[in-house]
Amino acid sequence: MVKAVLRPIYKSRKINTQQYTDINMSVSRMLYERVGEVGGLLDDDERERWRAVAAEEVDFAVKRLVDGSDRIQLSDEAGSEPQQMPQSDQVRAAA
Repeated sequence: MVKAVLRPIYKSRKINTQQYTDINMSVSRMLYERVGEVGGLLDDDERERWRAVAAEEVDFAVKRLVDGSDRIQLSDEAGSEPQQMPQSDQVRAAA
């Protein structure tokens, strides 16, 4: 889901390889956690809902990078304050 949203952004050169990797990892992990909490992707409607969440999170992360921030910020689905995760922490978390 995340790769499909990120690929055109990367190909248009709005983000570089490292940014692509950081966004892919952070958004994918967030989605894995959230999908796991609700019991998985049960049907096509649920899958489409999570595709929309992935697109929103990727868009938000790319906008933060384009605006010059050195942090990727993931919004909380419930509408509370966004979580900030430094890119360096995302790389460490992946190891």
